Amino acid sequence: MRNGSVFADRKFIQGGSQSPKAMNASIIHLPENASRFRDLLWALHHLDLGNPRFVYDPSIHRLLNIAELSRKYRFLPIETWAVDQLHRICSSGPLPFSLSSLRDSSSSITLTSCVADDVQSVDTICSRLLNIAFSSRHRSLFLLMIKKLVVQTLWHDFHAGPSLVETIETLSRCRSRYQRHVHQLLGVVYYRMLVDMKFMIATDKSPVVLFPPDMDVERRMRFLTAHRSLTEMWDDLKHAPPEVSFSSDDAHISCQENWDRLWGSAARKVEVAPCDCKQRCRAGHRRHTADVLALLKLTMLTISQTIQDSQLICGECSLAGLESIDIIRDDIINSLGDLFVYSS
Repeated sequence: MRNGSVFADRKFIQGGSQSPKAMNASIIHLPENASRFRDLLWALHHLDLGNPRFVYDPSIHRLLNIAELSRKYRFLPIETWAVDQLHRICSSGPLPFSLSSLRDSSSSITLTSCVADDVQSVDTICSRLLNIAFSSRHRSLFLLMIKKLVVQTLWHDFHAGPSLVETIETLSRCRSRYQRHVHQLLGVVYYRMLVDMKFMIATDKSPVVLFPPDMDVERRMRFLTAHRSLTEMWDDLKHAPPEVSFSSDDAHISCQENWDRLWGSAARKVEVAPCDCKQRCRAGHRRHTADVLALLKLTMLTISQTIQDSQLICGECSLAGLESIDIIRDDIINSLGDLFVYSS
């Protein structure tokens, strides 16, 4: 281990300059946030990358700081170690979506920050992880973060904030081998933003999206294009059951007929049912007809329950039918990025 006595009586202060009058041998002025620089010094002081017997267990916040600053100051081995550690802890659990504590301090170095550190949101952590993985070309971490964000956004009610959306938009404009994956993620994030927007029903019974006042014209046009495509997609789906390869035996003819009938009934039922967005909507508010994935999921659950209760469709055919819905769902998710494209 390196000797840390040189730092024992030093205080590191964020920002400022050392004027002759303010010179003090025990104070070093930093160009970085003091707490972030502390973590880089911790890595330089403690890490022994040539000895695999040493086990380190820093927090995700310390690793983020080390990865960013070691890249900035060109400590490549330390950067590689930090990014690998980020991938390890993110792949072995629900991080970063389960963060509860944002502070970690196990360094013997004393630091004084001129400005108190703001508590970082999961949104900010995700942005940093994406940027670190992209800049360090760590394919596994980058694709893992995209997968986690897609799953959390679609199925766990995660809402990307402005900073994360901006990060994803910036990455989508970068030419890289990840372009297809980022394009899909941006489509998923935009989809969540769209279906969470308030809407009203026009005189012709069609839904009209109420855009936030601060949304620019270009994004409004992209969202309007996607809204129209998604609404038409659901209209087609509810009138045309997914194609299912039912058995050709005469015994299964009734399964096909019952499937078509159940599909139409379930689709109409979920469309007019009140939504479950609770405090975000008024009582009796219906689900957004552009929320195709939610409507598709509810249709599948309704059909599944009906089949279980009535046994109108045999087990083999019901399984084939439900699998066909899964295929449609995956196709929709993969195509979301293409829907938010507007050409004047």
